[in-house]
Amino acid sequence: MKTSRFARLVLHLGLMVLRVHGQGTLTTLVTFNGVNGAYPCGALLQGMDGNLYGTTCDLGSNLVVLTSGTNVISGPEFGSGTLFEVITNGTNGVILTNLLLLNNASSVASGQDLAYVYAGVTQRGYNGNLYGIVEGLSFIHNSAFIFDIQSDEISNFGSSFFTNALWLTGGLIEGGDGAFYGTAAAGGPWLNDFGDSPGFAFKMSFNGEFTLLYAFTGEDDGGFPTGGLVQGGDGSFYGTTLLGGWWNAGTVFRLTTNGILTTLYSFSGSDDGYCPFAGLVQGNDGILYGTTAYGGVYDEIADGYGGGTVFKITTNGTLTTLASFSGDDGALPVAPLVKGPDGNFYGTTYTGGLNFTNGASFDDGGRGMYGAGGSSPEYSASTLAAILSQNTGLPAPPVPNGSGTIYTVTPAGALSTVYSFSPIAGVLTNEYQYLLSSLGYPPVTTNTLKVWGPTNSDGANPSAGLTLASDGTFYGVTQSGGVYGEGTVFHFEPTILSVRPQFQTVSLNGNVFSFSWNANVGTTYEVQYSTNLTGTNWENCGEPFLATNSSASASDYVGYTNSQRFYRLIASP
Repeated sequence: MKTSRFARLVLHLGLMVLRVHGQGTLTTLVTFNGVNGAYPCGALLQGMDGNLYGTTCDLGSNLVVLTSGTNVISGPEFGSGTLFEVITNGTNGVILTNLLLLNNASSVASGQDLAYVYAGVTQRGYNGNLYGIVEGLSFIHNSAFIFDIQSDEISNFGSSFFTNALWLTGGLIEGGDGAFYGTAAAGGPWLNDFGDSPGFAFKMSFNGEFTLLYAFTGEDDGGFPTGGLVQGGDGSFYGTTLLGGWWNAGTVFRLTTNGILTTLYSFSGSDDGYCPFAGLVQGNDGILYGTTAYGGVYDEIADGYGGGTVFKITTNGTLTTLASFSGDDGALPVAPLVKGPDGNFYGTTYTGGLNFTNGASFDDGGRGMYGAGGSSPEYSASTLAAILSQNTGLPAPPVPNGSGTIYTVTPAGALSTVYSFSPIAGVLTNEYQYLLSSLGYPPVTTNTLKVWGPTNSDGANPSAGLTLASDGTFYGVTQSGGVYGEGTVFHFEPTILSVRPQFQTVSLNGNVFSFSWNANVGTTYEVQYSTNLTGTNWENCGEPFLATNSSASASDYVGYTNSQRFYRLIASP
């Protein structure tokens, strides 16, 4: 009878299981100490070999350590980045290898210049080589580089166009045509009212030939594209500018491969956000997702500037603010989002979290967000303060305190903190003393090292985005913190929670059985059935689909000869 068959179908629906992410476990893999690099600002890359590749903005084995009674500093200069590899092996533990010291002796930044690496590297699939950008302080030695992963050799790649570029924080991406695309946050042919050149977007062919795609004016088209580019499904590139637009609070733009720019949205500097520092990511729904460093509804944060926002925007410019950071759940999100295995987005905040106190200012021992008295390089996060103070006529906003967070947000805007980095323990300790020649510190009586703070066990102030690994977990870096205060590499594994769905409707109309359940927005679902619960053969019931709201449904044709069917639901990215 239809009635009994309907009853059995409904009963077996109770076997479905949803998988969503809750809290997680963070493991510190590498602690930078200055000798092996310092202040990683760019996101990690998981290479084709499964290993992790990354860069540090500063220091390396050219660190100068003064010995007792020595008043003359000799040796390589302070201020060179590194390219490193991290091998995670269950048997041998974690192995850190410095592949390259990007200093003034390298072919990349030649001459009397220092070299800093603000962005991570990218990898070409056909040869496995790594590509990145090095920035020299005097502009003239800026360069793109190729690192041959087989021979460990480095070479220049299209260096001539970087002579008028500053704050190369966005890195390179490989377009669908095989060329590289990117942005320079400052530089270019135009000067704004404050005397700065507000950046440009470029293309580099396979052989390094440079094409200027678009030069920002700092007016309605925006200025200072710090976050780099992402190529959308339509073939165009999308990005953000830190300032410019109608209210000089930043923009979202679309850029075609032949250099036609369209401003999709101008931020107002209020509830919708202020200063989108990070780039964008495109979701499974085709919508673009991003963050603003300041703004939002919690305008009491950072002396009225706000703690930052998460937003989504369609490719035709309709923007929706999904969430605002309150400080306790993080503040100052300067890193881009990444799509997680559960269909949600994951990101980091530079400050806020467990030790957030509204009204208190951030203290990192004089480094990191604002640099060290103008003597140190401006790391990726410090670019924000430098550009704002130079191009708004106003003081840079204060930086909320706290060590930062890892958070997740659903496409519908549900924000959750999944990890808060631990409070800092102190700065400039006597136990470890670094002597850096360019900062003019006097000699010390031992060869011990000097911690630049802030110090803790798990790192602090992540300014780079997370990297989703092939096993569904995340890797990332913190710009400071760790036991030496120079930054860390970490592994984050979200906790998997099992939640039984609640049925919303079930019905049988002729031979079509339909049912619906409460869904995880942004998750892809696949319904399968079997006639024998103890069997191993499950058949697909239709095609996988993306849940776009809090309710999802499925239908199945059941003939009169079917005595029973069991259904199961698979949730996947």
